Amino acid sequence: MEVYIENIPVPLETLVGNILGCIQVPPPGGPQVRFSIGAGDRQALQPPLSPSLPVTHSSVNLLFHQLGIRNVLVLFCAIMTEHKILFHSKSYNRLTEACRALTALMYPFRYTHVYIPLLPAPLVEVLSTPTPFIMGVHSSLKSEVAELVSL
Repeated sequence: MEVYIENIPVPLETLVGNILGCIQVPPPGGPQVRFSIGAGDRQALQPPLSPSLPVTHSSVNLLFHQLGIRNVLVLFCAIMTEHKILFHSKSYNRLTEACRALTALMYPFRYTHVYIPLLPAPLVEVLSTPTPFIMGVHSSLKSEVAELVSL
């Protein structure tokens, strides 16, 4: 299935809304959908191979690249033994990708504790919870975090 949208003088928000409304992603294991939004580009949507497999894209690769094998194994052991895991970064995208990758590594198990990939600054006190968690905070909150959590 191919859909082409070219030379349409409309706002970007309208274009994205139309694309999301017109393109139907096939069920897991289905065929790839290709489309263009103009200017000769080619986009592709690939549905997951299985409904039960986590979709990770490049997040697992990025986690190993950023942290190294030893640190990822330490995190994996920590998550499987229900410890608290806190990521901090200057990049919101890296925080969400790291949290997503870590939970994907648990497959076929599912993480059932507190999961907040981007903890907002006003809620930083949530870090003092006694339950296991996976959370991500922006590096600008490092001093507030240090007061609440023994790192």
